Amino acid sequence: MPTSKLRRLKGKGKKRCKEESQPSPLKSQAVTDSTARTVPLIGKKSLLNCFVNGYAVTVLFNTGSQVSIIDRSWKETFIPQYAVRPLQELLDPGESLDLCAANGQPIPYDGWVELTVNLPGNTDPNLTMEVPFLISQLPLPQPLLGANVLQGMINSHKCDADAHTMILSLLCKALGVEEEQARAMVNFINLQKESNHSITTIRVGKENVYVPPGKTVNVRCKVPSTFDISNPVVLYEPLEDSATLEQLSVGEGLLEISNTKQPFVRVPISNHTNQVITLPKRSQLGSIQHVAKVLEPGEQDVGDGGPTQACVLKAEVNVASPGTPPADLWRPPVDLSHLSSEQQRIVEKMLNEESAAFARDGSDIGCIPSLQMSVRLKDDTPVQKAYASVPKPLYREVKEYIQELLVKGWIVKSHSPYAAPIVCVRKKDGSLRLCIDYRLLNKKTVPDRHPLPRIQDLIDSLGGYRWFSILDQGKAYHQGFIAEGSRHLTAFTTPWGLYEWVRIPFGLSNAPAAFQRSMEEMLDTLRDECCIPYLDDVLCFSRSFEEHVEVLRRVLQALQRHGVKLRPEKCELLRKEVRYVGRLVSADGVRIDPKDLEAVQALKQKAPQTVGDVRRLLGFLSYYRTYVQDFSRIARPLYELLKTNPSPPLTNLVREKGKGPQNRIATSIVGNWSFWP
Repeated sequence: MPTSKLRRLKGKGKKRCKEESQPSPLKSQAVTDSTARTVPLIGKKSLLNCFVNGYAVTVLFNTGSQVSIIDRSWKETFIPQYAVRPLQELLDPGESLDLCAANGQPIPYDGWVELTVNLPGNTDPNLTMEVPFLISQLPLPQPLLGANVLQGMINSHKCDADAHTMILSLLCKALGVEEEQARAMVNFINLQKESNHSITTIRVGKENVYVPPGKTVNVRCKVPSTFDISNPVVLYEPLEDSATLEQLSVGEGLLEISNTKQPFVRVPISNHTNQVITLPKRSQLGSIQHVAKVLEPGEQDVGDGGPTQACVLKAEVNVASPGTPPADLWRPPVDLSHLSSEQQRIVEKMLNEESAAFARDGSDIGCIPSLQMSVRLKDDTPVQKAYASVPKPLYREVKEYIQELLVKGWIVKSHSPYAAPIVCVRKKDGSLRLCIDYRLLNKKTVPDRHPLPRIQDLIDSLGGYRWFSILDQGKAYHQGFIAEGSRHLTAFTTPWGLYEWVRIPFGLSNAPAAFQRSMEEMLDTLRDECCIPYLDDVLCFSRSFEEHVEVLRRVLQALQRHGVKLRPEKCELLRKEVRYVGRLVSADGVRIDPKDLEAVQALKQKAPQTVGDVRRLLGFLSYYRTYVQDFSRIARPLYELLKTNPSPPLTNLVREKGKGPQNRIATSIVGNWSFWP
């Protein structure tokens, strides 16, 4: 269309509009005002340059958004090692979160992850925020940052003028705006703060909290940045309808906020049960609110402190320690068929009362918070080895095994420079056990010289007793923990990534010493008096049935106080003869187990052929030397063979089948198999 014609049409259109409508004077003035400015249809995006988990990212900053969001693609690209966590960890019981866009359309999400957010040029650690990001199932052009993140940064230094100026400078640089615009944004965010007297939820921190039996633990809970801490005294009210808190003693009362860089309160929680109770990380403990006034006894409340303020009656209260209600009692499946009916009734009553010491199933594993194993190395040079190939038939089983350890919290993803390969081992029951080849790490480990008891010393203390019990633990090492500063040393590599242990794994050279020390501390006053711990096996002994029942009760109670769980199917209770550390122990004495003698009898038909065979033979036979009279004299020909130039007659003597010293020693062991020192 010609330009001249287009101009004529435009002019006619303007004239037609004026003729068809008569605007009001005010509207006419606004339209014809020559100073009016036209707003563009599409404005500039509110983009903010920041660091998310150390990555330089340009995010969409939305002052109207209450949450921060990333999509699946961003998560898989930059943080694939982070596990997606369920949103119920952040919500109160029974609550749900519906995520909607500005147009009201729902946004589906997978869960959340916790990431750090920092502004470019910032050197103040207080301004580095830990932010929960929702993971959207719908694609986003870039991550979205909610206003609550900047609000947290602003509130972290709300009383410091210099820090406030620094925040404005960082925002100007990150948003690419002038200082006046940044100041206006800060003022707008401050208008969105919650009321100073609002009720605020407090939660457990990032780690699980373990409350030992009979102990009181002060649980540290972070106070949200939106809560006014000018008055540090607050009223705490525990969460109602919480199955975990019902087992604990948590009373409402006054708490004081610690005014540090990250304000927090300490909530005292007591455990009067006989087992360790775990408070899951980020679980809700209750709420805090400001105190409007304190009323003296007899004083009437005539003021109106508002619906969300608390009034506290000041009085003296004597706190009693009521007995805990009986727990869900059950009968541990321990074999008692060898006892009489009356004896079974007595033992079953005791087992019902102390049933918390036994695991109910294979997934019920003990937790010993007092056992924190540290690993000290001779130098700081990391040791690493490539992962070993997993056989294809075991691929799926091993992967599921590792996933199960992750779900239990026994291992976590690792970024350690240390790496040890895994080894797949079958247990006697056919199940899989994941072992780690820690040989390189063990060579660098400073040895823990805590002694294991000598078997002969254990046997020497059993004379005169008639009743015996064996208490066996399941996954004994896994009940203890690796100390926080040593976890990276336990890292192991797999085809699916690098992991490190939270619980104590099998394969560490100092694990037996650490576990033995822990068991001896648990049974301190009972040790050698009525029981003997040898790693995860505890032998209880007494002279009469009634005495033995009380001995078992005391030992079980001591184990419960420290969180130990026993495997009932592996325990032997109130027997006249038990197998302990490879010996059969009874009132008649200590003797070798006939099953072990089969290996000794097989030596009659085998003669050593090399120096290595002789050394192995002597090592095996020396285990039974206390049962063979004149062992050294009989074994002298074998020791002669280890010399540089053994005499020919001795060599011929050993090589002649059926007439060598190994045959005579084997015969002596079989013939003298009963022994009481």
